[in-house]
This record gives sequence, C-alpha cells and structure tokens, in this order.
Amino acid sequence: MTTRNILRELRSAELQRRAFLGLAGVGGALTLASCATGAPAASGGAGGGAAVAGGLFRIGTEGGDAAALLDPHKSFGDRMNSFICASFYEQINIIGNSGSITNVLAEELTPNETGDVWTLRIKEGVEFHHGKTLDADDVIFSIERILDPELGATARSQFTQIKTMKALDANTVELTLKSPMSWFDLNIADGGIMGLVPVDFDLENPVSTGPFKLVAYDKNGLVQFERFDNYHGQVASFDELEIHGIVDDDTRINALLSGQLDAAKIPPIQAARVEAGTGYLTTDAPTSYIFPLTMKVNGDGPFSNVDARQAMRYAIDRQQVLDAVYGGRGRVASDIYGAFDPNLDTSLQRSQDLTKAKELAEKSGLTTAGTIPLTVTASYEPLAKVMAENAKEIGVDLRVDVLQPGEYWADNPGDKWDFSAEGFPSPTSCRWRLSRTGRSPDST
Repeated sequence: MTTRNILRELRSAELQRRAFLGLAGVGGALTLASCATGAPAASGGAGGGAAVAGGLFRIGTEGGDAAALLDPHKSFGDRMNSFICASFYEQINIIGNSGSITNVLAEELTPNETGDVWTLRIKEGVEFHHGKTLDADDVIFSIERILDPELGATARSQFTQIKTMKALDANTVELTLKSPMSWFDLNIADGGIMGLVPVDFDLENPVSTGPFKLVAYDKNGLVQFERFDNYHGQVASFDELEIHGIVDDDTRINALLSGQLDAAKIPPIQAARVEAGTGYLTTDAPTSYIFPLTMKVNGDGPFSNVDARQAMRYAIDRQQVLDAVYGGRGRVASDIYGAFDPNLDTSLQRSQDLTKAKELAEKSGLTTAGTIPLTVTASYEPLAKVMAENAKEIGVDLRVDVLQPGEYWADNPGDKWDFSAEGFPSPTSCRWRLSRTGRSPDST
C-alpha cells in the first residue's frame, strides 16, 4: 500500500476517528482533527519509504509521559495520553467530521416519545482484547465509572443527566434521564474520553475494543501496539503500530523527514516545510474543531465586566491568528460556533476594531488593571502571543504564562484562570469564549 493510497483511504473515510488506525472504512479509533492539524504528514519515497500492508507503522505526536496510566475517562492534562486514549478506546457514538452522529459501539440509541428514556442497543459480538464479549453490564460499569465524582472524569458532566440505568438484556440498556433531553445522543457523542471498558477493567493492564491492542509503553515516550485480529470492524492493515511522543516540533519533523517516522502531527504553519520534501504528503482534516480563548465572567476578576470582554473580542485580529499561527489552514472564527449546524448564521463575523476596543478597555478599567496573566499550555502559546500583541495596541498589558499540562488542568482551570485557553467551566464558574480559529477548512 503506497503513501498516496493510504491518504486516499483516509480521505474517502472522511478522516473519521477510525480511519487512521484502521487505514480504511471504519477500522480504528483516532480523531485526525485533533491529532493532525494541517497534517498528518505521511512519509514516502526519499524519507520513510513507501508504506506497505503489514509491517510496522510509526506515528509521531506531541510528547508527554507515556508511562502515565492510560485512563479511558480522564486523559486530558497530558497531550500525548489524550492522543493515545482517543486512539485506543472506543465509545458509544461520536460526532463525525461531517457533523453527524456516527455509531461506534452502539447499534442504535433511541428515545421514547417524551425524550426522558433512551434505549441503547450495542453491537453484538464485539470482543475486548482479553477475550470478553462487550455486554450491557460493561456499558453500565463504564458510565458509572465516568459518573464517579472521586474519579474526576473529563466527560462526567455529559452523563449527569442520567437518573437510572437498567440492563434489559445482554445487549440492551435502558437509560432513564432526570428530565427530557432530545439531544442526549449528541451530548454523549461530543468528545473522545468516554470509552467503554469491561467490568473487570484493570488500569495497569488496559484493554479496549479497538483495532490495536496495547503491547508496552514507557517513560521515553514510546507506546507500542499490535493488530487485534478479532476487531469488530475492518481489521487494520498494519501488524504493529508505534506512537512516539516527541515534544519539540522541529525534532518531530526531522524524524519524519529522516525516515524515523511514517507519519507525524505537525504544526500547520510548518506544513510547507514538509510538502517541499520529495515523497511527502500532508492532508487537512475537515472538522468543526475550535480554538477558544476564554474569560472568567464570575467573581471580581478583570473580565467580570461585559465591556472588558467585548474589548478583547474587538481587539483580536482573527485573520492574523489564522495566517501567523495556523498557516492559513483553517477558517476565521466568529463569536458563535457550530460549523455543521444548519441554523448557523455565518454572517455573525466580528472584525478587529481597535478604536472600539480601546474605548471599551478604558471604560471597563482594563487599561489601568496592571498586568493580566493569559494562562495557556504550550500548544496555545502562539495564539496567546498574538492576543497579547493585539491587546497592547489598545493599552492592555497581557502576560502570557505557559504551564505544563498537568499544572494547567489540575483542580479545573475554569476556577483558576481569569484569561486562558481550553478552560472548561466547573459548577462554580462561568467562562466566555473570545475567539475560535480552526485548524481545518471547515472550522469555525
């Protein structure tokens, strides 16, 4: 199988989660929108050589602690582990790249007439890597694990609407909600950290229903998999898969260009560097992925005033972000999101207006507030720096603070940071999104 054939199969499968690891149809579990921005760049020819069916396939992604436990429900906080868990585990359903809901382990998920009882029927004959067959008890166990407040699952809030769960038979679960919710299926499809695991799940030796089973992982940033021949979908083309965590972008790209990797996640701004090489291809994954900067609106912080928030929204140059940070591989964002929502008003596009931004900043007291931290992880640093430059033009002093993922995500960033990125609200905080710049042509 040549590199071009691999990418053709990826594109024909709409670059959905399962396409990359299975390399065709619905054969795997990976979100190329979040693992490959402006890429993956797949090597061939002069660099890594032509890819073939069977053998070993090596992927490079951002680094992290590969030896951290691969928890299927709380892997945010380490970018590499988030990548691995979203690749390794499978969930009930997921939002596909076209914006529609795609069943993964569900055969169907349907509501009653009032929308307060949903019936989940899972696919029959799905096997975990250690031989157990997926059944209703595994579904209930997995959801109860997500709902356990002691675990601190990333997707817990997406399941808290559930009041009771009952197994109707080996493959059917009845989910009774606390109140009617017509979009419950959409709610639990949004995300990748909610994999179904067996009732005998062992975090030290994790198994899943995915196309590759875990062989080994270590602190050097290497995770090794082998093909799972009893996979319920299309069996993967490759015998073995390796995910290499490489923190530095240049080092990762050099590993790709020198043939040490077969594919890699690369910053979109550097895609041209790879495309200039002989035998290398890059591909963009159409998606509605967003890059939000968020402001804490509750409490007495600098952005509790609506005028202060509006000042930042008028100050940022979204086109500059798209061009300078993402290499033009995306679409300028707006103040609302939902690229595939048929009711999205695409005319609601806010342009930079420094005069208005300065008036609002002075009115709200931002210009006399002193230095305001803009707290982000490394992946958001370039975006944050553009925001800081734009803010300086209206007399607002933003200091970009870059934290390690573990420190950033500890104790919910929604409660800690006045101005941040990727901050999710907790029950005691509220955040307002400033801007979104997508990584791909269909981003909002």
